[in-house]
Amino acid sequence: MNYKSSKTVLVISTMSSGKSTLINAIIGKDILPSRNMACTGKIITYTSDNSLKSVESNIYGRKIDNLESKDIDLLNEDNNLDRIDLYGPIYNDLDNNANIKLIDTPGINNSMDLTHKDITYKALEEEAFDTILYIINSTQIGINDDAYFLAKLKKYIKENPKKDIIFVLNKIDEIDTEEEDIKELYENTIKYISKNTGIDKPKLVAISSYCAKLIRMKKSDLNLTIKENLDLEILKEYISNLDISKLNNLEYKYNVQIKNEYKLLDKTGVYNLEKYLFDYIDK
Repeated sequence: MNYKSSKTVLVISTMSSGKSTLINAIIGKDILPSRNMACTGKIITYTSDNSLKSVESNIYGRKIDNLESKDIDLLNEDNNLDRIDLYGPIYNDLDNNANIKLIDTPGINNSMDLTHKDITYKALEEEAFDTILYIINSTQIGINDDAYFLAKLKKYIKENPKKDIIFVLNKIDEIDTEEEDIKELYENTIKYISKNTGIDKPKLVAISSYCAKLIRMKKSDLNLTIKENLDLEILKEYISNLDISKLNNLEYKYNVQIKNEYKLLDKTGVYNLEKYLFDYIDK
């Protein structure tokens, strides 16, 4: 299968919601900073270009290629840069030819740097995009920072009623299903979003971006750390039993049959999100 649509997606969340991990899962490789801290300090965009052999950018008027995540980390710390525009291939398991642009924004609740919130608000008002992707940490639903931004989003929705908004319930793999019912969690999240945004039927898809990223990197023979290999082995069984893919209410333009070799990835829920965003079709 391949992508049919070209989309620009603005990705927003509070800190540690797995925003950059999700973008890396879609790209299929660790490109954006995704450490468990305030990672993205400026706007970082990633535009797919499968004619390129590596990730590149134009920094201070000079093209730099072969960029890796450690290089992006250094650029992210450069206070003289207000944004980083990256171009590169999609390193995932699917053939595609669409122009995909992902816009990563700073976490809106970084208490160490209050400018992060302003940068994200400015992106919401000024960046050109088709869809807003708002990531919610399933282990921190209802925190004040989420509620505050959802109120901001409510105002934006009123002024831009036709803008497509998808909510993503991430880190489902961190939920202890012996203590909490994930279906009930999903349904309560819909009610929470609706209450705070005024959206009658918010689009919500549950995912494990971390598991999806590891599966894709493994399939592409990209190196995983010892911890990542151990995490993947544990998550494979857990995700197989959970089948997160059932927790979504998105409507698709095309009906896609998932091949057996992609069944595990499908169960992370990430396929559901990508099918909606980029209109997967059978080749």
